[in-house]
Amino acid sequence: MIRKLIRYYSEIQITFVNPDLENSLKISNQLKIYAYDANFSDCALRLKLPILSLDKGLNMAARKINLKTIEV
Repeated sequence: MIRKLIRYYSEIQITFVNPDLENSLKISNQLKIYAYDANFSDCALRLKLPILSLDKGLNMAARKINLKTIEV
């Protein structure tokens, strides 16, 4: 099973994106989430990608701004 997970992980495409800090702070304030999480949310919104998260609070907040989430 570990080998299978490592293989799946290695297939994840990673792209480095600079968040819009002003928008991240707006998202953080609006949703009452950490700026760190707001950075991910900002990037996901701009790239039209879902967030993959274990954090149920972040997933609930993301849905408030129509950001798709994938809960694991």
